[in-house]
Amino acid sequence: MKKSSQNVFSVFFPEPSIDLANKIINRIKRRERYILRAKIASFSTGIIGSIMITYFGLVNTVTELSRSGLFSFLSLLFSDFSSAIANFPNFILSIMESIPAIQISLFLGGIVFFLWSIAAFSKEITAKVHSHQFSLSQ
Repeated sequence: MKKSSQNVFSVFFPEPSIDLANKIINRIKRRERYILRAKIASFSTGIIGSIMITYFGLVNTVTELSRSGLFSFLSLLFSDFSSAIANFPNFILSIMESIPAIQISLFLGGIVFFLWSIAAFSKEITAKVHSHQFSLSQ
């Protein structure tokens, strides 16, 4: 009776292979390495993109600052201080109107995106290093 019950159980519940656990562990490690590579690629793309945005934002900001006449208004502060102070409200409004806000916001947005990308990348790498899962090979 005991022998027939073992046959029935072996049909419905087959024994797993001996190296099944190793295969599962290797597959999980392979998947984790793939995810880590994908994250590194995406963070690297984000960092490179943010550097490009910051560079072009800086070039555009400097160009627009020179075109806007802001430096002329600021030089008036040093060359004729008494007239600038006498007309201080108009002087401040002239300076505020000549500031290229769009270009400055693009430049600052690039810097913020760069800092966020670096922080997220370092957080991910630090978590992987502390969990001893930082193997890109195999």
